[in-house]
Amino acid sequence: MVELDLRVNNMSGSLPPELEYLTQLESLRLVSNNLTWPIPPELGNLTRLKTLDLRFNDYSGPIPPELGSTLHQLKTLKLSGNALSGPFPPDLSTFSSLEILELYNNALSGPLLPEFGQAFPQLRELHLRSNLLSGPISPAFIKGLPHLERLALGANSFSGPIPSEIGELEHLQYLSLGKNSLTGAFSPDLIRNLVRLTHLYLPENSLTGPIPPEIGNLTRLEDLDLGGNPLTGPIPPEIGNLTQLIRLWLFSNSLSGPIPPEIGSLTQLQDLVLRHNSLSGPIPPEMGSLTRLESLSLSANNLSGPIPPELGNLTQLVNLYLGGNSLSGPIPPELGNLDQLIHLNLDYNSLSGPIPPELGDLTQLRTLDLSLNDILTGPIPPELGNLTQLVSLNLGWTSLSGWVPPELGNLSQLKSLYLQGWLLTGMLPRDLMKLDNLSTLVFRNQELCAPPDDEFQAWLSGISHVDGPTCTGVQFAVPIADQSFLTGQPITPLVLPEAVVGVAPFTYTLTPALPTGLSFDASARTISGTPTEVAPGRDYVYQAIDAHGSDNRLRFNLEVLPATPVSFEHTVPDQSFPRGIPAAVTLPEATGGVPPISYTLTPTLPTGLSFDASARTISGTPTEVTAGSVPYLYRATDAYGLAASLQFNLEVYSPVATEHELRPESFAVHGNYPNPFRQSTRIVLDLPWPARVNVEIMDLTGRCVYAAPPLNLGAGRAHDIRLSGATLPSGIYLYRLVASSPEGQSTHVGRIVRVR
Repeated sequence: MVELDLRVNNMSGSLPPELEYLTQLESLRLVSNNLTWPIPPELGNLTRLKTLDLRFNDYSGPIPPELGSTLHQLKTLKLSGNALSGPFPPDLSTFSSLEILELYNNALSGPLLPEFGQAFPQLRELHLRSNLLSGPISPAFIKGLPHLERLALGANSFSGPIPSEIGELEHLQYLSLGKNSLTGAFSPDLIRNLVRLTHLYLPENSLTGPIPPEIGNLTRLEDLDLGGNPLTGPIPPEIGNLTQLIRLWLFSNSLSGPIPPEIGSLTQLQDLVLRHNSLSGPIPPEMGSLTRLESLSLSANNLSGPIPPELGNLTQLVNLYLGGNSLSGPIPPELGNLDQLIHLNLDYNSLSGPIPPELGDLTQLRTLDLSLNDILTGPIPPELGNLTQLVSLNLGWTSLSGWVPPELGNLSQLKSLYLQGWLLTGMLPRDLMKLDNLSTLVFRNQELCAPPDDEFQAWLSGISHVDGPTCTGVQFAVPIADQSFLTGQPITPLVLPEAVVGVAPFTYTLTPALPTGLSFDASARTISGTPTEVAPGRDYVYQAIDAHGSDNRLRFNLEVLPATPVSFEHTVPDQSFPRGIPAAVTLPEATGGVPPISYTLTPTLPTGLSFDASARTISGTPTEVTAGSVPYLYRATDAYGLAASLQFNLEVYSPVATEHELRPESFAVHGNYPNPFRQSTRIVLDLPWPARVNVEIMDLTGRCVYAAPPLNLGAGRAHDIRLSGATLPSGIYLYRLVASSPEGQSTHVGRIVRVR
């Protein structure tokens, strides 16, 4: 028997020592069983063995020294995932043919003696992570492993500096030294020559100093983890050279300065974690180029400025953590494009303005935290009720106002809801009673309260943690929406809400006086009538007073608009003016609306033209040609801010050209194409006048090697001259183009490349 493979067979017990009689055995694999007891020393008699793989069993005790005394042909030894203990065995040093040594996930202890490395001259892979090894990593140990491709010593107790000799392992592709007690600076010598490295793991040590800019030389790197060290200084912009990088983890350091915009060059990146540093400045909009990114964590830094809307391009993003910074400005609605997003944390910032309703499009979202943005204003958008996978919603300690939308009752998976703050008002909507999975509900420190009826209170009692008051005194169950009516049209009677908490009877009032034609019936709580005059938007207070004098108020806005809104009966045709010739055009007058009507035109007109808003006229003599048709917006706004607009294009052209075929104003050569070329190339030029054109090709010594026949060309754009170079040797040449006309002579010299 030459090979014995019993992997994943659910075997138990111990290995029989009789295996020693299989003297022709070259490969023994017993991976992922339940074998126990020490490894039998009799395996040392299998002197032809080249592969011994006993991974993921329950072997304990030391590695038997007999393995090292006789198995001189062994190339692969894998004993990982057991409970082996004792020191790193010195008897393994006789394995001069060993290429792969895997001992990770055991309990081996002690140092790596210098002579160990010298005993493994052929070793390509050394995996010792997750043991109890300690002491320094000896430079002599590293020097003895010149062919090493993979070195994994992570999750041990190694101390002292990382030996710079690792930087001399020119074949190294994988280096893992994380989760040790290594100290000292992150030396450039460590990585200077590791140009084949694809994975570099140094997290959770005590490495100091800056990240060396030489990191940018590791252009094959796919995975870089330096997290959990006290590294300082900026993120070097050279990191943008690592265009193969898939994962970049620099979390929990003391890195400072801005995030380099060069990070936007890492277009293969899927995981970017920079949290818990001292990074400052804005989030570079170049991050919007990382379209493969799945996780972005920038939380707990000192970042400032707005959230760039370009982050809305990261449509593969699953996790977005930007909390614990000083970010300001609005939440960009473009974040609503991130339809794969599961976690969105923007807490502990200075974000302002309303919550964009587009966040309701993030239907995969499970956590949404916007808390502690104390200038986040406006209502809670009802669109958040679309987030049916949401487990946690935190809107606490903001300046959000208004009532809690009943649509939040659609969040059937919700377990935590935080609404504490200052400006939210009214009773909690009864729709929240549909939240069967809710275990935490916090709504204290504002005018929110829970309905006092037995049904709602019984539902509250089933929630593990509730922090908020029960309604007392007069309360309304629903708010009043803002109202907008048209003059001369009877309104549908509007019944205002009835008080649901308090001591009857209730008295209702509405202030101030309603617009002409409308009235309020307090006994029926109804606004009705036909408004006869336009009235601008105005805030109204609806008040209910109970028999004990307790009261409550609802506020809403009411306006009366003209029955005929401002509009245009005619469009504006596109305008085209010749340069240097007086022009005038009157734009249409708006109809409807409430006078006076004001007019605006944007953007600024070309030089020499002006807009008279009172006469609605564009006039003047244009002095400059535009690059093309420019779009303009003509807008009419009435006295109450209602508006209508028209759009048209305007251009100024040269008077010596027609509208669609402009004569160039100057001589220009636009180069040649293709360049380099094989058989022929073409030169493109503009002529403002008729000309005789000669073209010569010269070598670098100035000797003419080709002359094209002279051409008589008329004035015009994009003349195309073909040059044949099939007989020319490969190389670099110069061409000279001379255009002769009654206006004079113009010359252009360029460079072309001939390849075979």
